[in-house]
Amino acid sequence: MRIKYVFWGYSDYMKVVNNDILYNKDVLYFAPNDLSVRQKILYNILFFMTRYGWENMVPEFIYRYLYPLQTIHGYEQVYFIIYEQNVCSTHLPFLEYLKKKYPHSKLFYMFTNTLSSRVNEKQLRFVENNREKFDMIITFNEIDAVEHNFQFYNQVCSVLNVSIKEENESDIFFCGLDKGRRAIIEQLRNRLESCGIKCDFNIVDSKHKLPYEVIVSKIVQTKCILEILMDTSQSGSSLRAAEAIAYKKKLLTNNAFIKAKEYFNDKQFSYFSTLEDIDVDFIKEALDKSQCVDSMIVSPKRFLDFLKQNSI
Repeated sequence: MRIKYVFWGYSDYMKVVNNDILYNKDVLYFAPNDLSVRQKILYNILFFMTRYGWENMVPEFIYRYLYPLQTIHGYEQVYFIIYEQNVCSTHLPFLEYLKKKYPHSKLFYMFTNTLSSRVNEKQLRFVENNREKFDMIITFNEIDAVEHNFQFYNQVCSVLNVSIKEENESDIFFCGLDKGRRAIIEQLRNRLESCGIKCDFNIVDSKHKLPYEVIVSKIVQTKCILEILMDTSQSGSSLRAAEAIAYKKKLLTNNAFIKAKEYFNDKQFSYFSTLEDIDVDFIKEALDKSQCVDSMIVSPKRFLDFLKQNSI
């Protein structure tokens, strides 16, 4: 059975991590930055209406113009995958439009942020009130999956070919927003540098984020990726864990749940709860690629197979 997978994304990095499937003829991926100038005008109108709760007033022609679906014709089945931060993710008329046009299609809703972060409160209310509309609601967080009866699936990550610079070489790499982590990250840097560890730590703000291609180039040239979670009561990992698997790098993390992951092995992953817990030798020692977990675990191609196998 031929299936067309249609994604409604929301940010550049979400498109990048799905890069491995973007050129698959069976995949159609809509991202805000790919819209034409005229489409972006309509997109901004849509964003404004969503912000003020006017989703039910959106005329159908806006959806048709923003998201042309001509390439779907000829497929026996269509899977629509909507990310929770997409501008249409709380639009009931949008779902009804898709179902009216493609009555045998399947709808999947993707949460890419933990519900404890509270950035998804509106989206959570929407899916809870319209659960019957979806064939599957998916989250990368095991606790959220259990508490809300959602389907769990690990984060995905694609490997990019990027240019590298020798000055970016490091023993350990970190990149992320401050989020109240600056003090512990600086303490960690001092601790590691005193042990001869070369750190490439990038604490950024929301207005001056590193382009994702720059982040990848730094990942490629480091031995170990640092993951610092503010809420360690949540089982979900950040994108850093998926990147470690995809790029075959070590991961140093304060996420205690890492040890319960299906892919955990102590050659590639190390947990710490305090600065004194950090195993400096873990960072220094070279990682044999044969010791790495299978990168297919985070492949977006595997995600497509997962949808197919679990929704027939």
